[in-house]
Amino acid sequence: MLSLSLKKLCKMIYLRPFELLEVNRLISWVNSPELLVQFSGPGFNFPLTKVAWDKHLSDTSIHPYFVVDLNTDETIGYPEIVKVDENEVKLCRLLIGDPDLRGLGLGKLLVRELIYESLAIASPKRILLNVYSHNTAAIKCYQSEGFVINESVSKTSLVDGMEWKSFQMDLML
Repeated sequence: MLSLSLKKLCKMIYLRPFELLEVNRLISWVNSPELLVQFSGPGFNFPLTKVAWDKHLSDTSIHPYFVVDLNTDETIGYPEIVKVDENEVKLCRLLIGDPDLRGLGLGKLLVRELIYESLAIASPKRILLNVYSHNTAAIKCYQSEGFVINESVSKTSLVDGMEWKSFQMDLML
C-alpha cells in the first residue's frame, strides 16, 4: 500500500469550468490579506467577497476553472486563463486551495493543463503570467515548464507596508 505522501505525489488533475455557485469554496481558501494579494494581485480587498468576484468575472476574456483531483473528484484549486488576443493568453490566479497539497508538484501539473487549455481556446504565440519575486517555488515551477522571466516587465505593490516586486514570465510557442 502506498504511503499518504506518495499518494499525494501521484495525483492527477483536470480542469472544469468554474461555477459562481461554488464561489464560497474559493473564498474559504483565500484566508489572509497576504494570500489574497499573492493569489490575485493588488486589485481586491480582503476579505474576498462573492460580489467582488462576480464583478471580476463579468470580463468575458476571463476563463475561470476549478482544479479537480482525478482520483477523488475533489475540487482542490482554481486558475484563470485570460485571452488577451488571438496571439496571447495570460495565466492568472493559480491557487492550490489546501495548504497541505502545496509543494507536492501539483503546480507543474496545473501549468501543463493550463497550457493545453490555452491552446484549445486560442492560438497563442505567447503565454504569460505574473509572479511575485519572493514566490521562489512558483518561479521554479514556471521555469520548469519553459517560462522565462521577462526582465523588462516588472511592477511593485505595497502590501502591509512592504514592497512586493512582481515579474512577468513568458512562454513563447
